[in-house]
Amino acid sequence: MRTRMATPDETYREPPNSTVDDWLGQRVMRDEARAEKATKQAGGDLNEAERRFENETEAKEYQDQHDQ
Repeated sequence: MRTRMATPDETYREPPNSTVDDWLGQRVMRDEARAEKATKQAGGDLNEAERRFENETEAKEYQDQHDQ
């Protein structure tokens, strides 16, 4: 079964055939990639990398959208 993709201005709904474990694993992989990118951009400065990472995580995006 194919599900429609959400547009950027819509809330994404989990498809019926999805599992929570798949979603969590995907988020972990994306956050890992973000951490590596932030570390590279910060030139290895871990404090700066952490600041950059925290500004880009999905958790922050979610919080920003729901704290309004």
